[in-house]
Amino acid sequence: MARRYALAIGISTYKSLTRLATPSADAEAIAQLLEAHGDFQEVKRLPESWNVQKQHYQVGSEALKGDSIWDALEDFLLTQAKHSDALIYFSGHGIAVESRSGKHRGYLASSDCEVLIASGKVVEQKFGIDLEDFAALIQKSQVSSLVVLLDCCHAGAMIENPAIQQFLSAFNQKDYCMIAACRAGEPAFEGRQHSFFTAALLQGLSPDRADKQGQITGDRLFEFIRQELRQSGQEPIRSIAILNDS
Repeated sequence: MARRYALAIGISTYKSLTRLATPSADAEAIAQLLEAHGDFQEVKRLPESWNVQKQHYQVGSEALKGDSIWDALEDFLLTQAKHSDALIYFSGHGIAVESRSGKHRGYLASSDCEVLIASGKVVEQKFGIDLEDFAALIQKSQVSSLVVLLDCCHAGAMIENPAIQQFLSAFNQKDYCMIAACRAGEPAFEGRQHSFFTAALLQGLSPDRADKQGQITGDRLFEFIRQELRQSGQEPIRSIAILNDS
């Protein structure tokens, strides 16, 4: 069995964007579930905060700059998870920048992200993580398999963008599963304790939903999330490629 590594990112604090209530709790809940039931060698948290009482790292509420996110993604995909199974979870703001031609480009917002708004639309950003760059990094990696779970507004840009699909098509010699909380042009909503998407994700990944082999397939997980989010105002989407074992 391949070694497994996970990276859970939850960003609640922003310099220029609205503070979010649930990302830190979302990412920490996912990290704890993976540690308890996912057979992972290590689950890395960002931002990382030391809990003195529990003597354990947890997802903190500190600011997380774009450079720090990118460095962590590079180290995780290119070094730590090389030739291993990898999982990346992100909860926070997502933004879509609209060009003059009306095309949209998706970004994961960092704490230091700055946006320029004109006529009610985001037309420029600084310091966020370009989803096309993220996809190019995935293509460059040598992970054995990859799961990406994006819980942010406009998360579907990771899947619906034709340029990103080209990167993923070059990655198709490996298993991957990408699930986005909403379509490229949609918001993703927070609940009281967790976001709508992560609340469904936590239920879908619970051990009692595993099959007789203790596995939860990407198809089964996505279908559960899709049913849970019906009439929520956001539509999750997926991109899954599973190679035959033969």
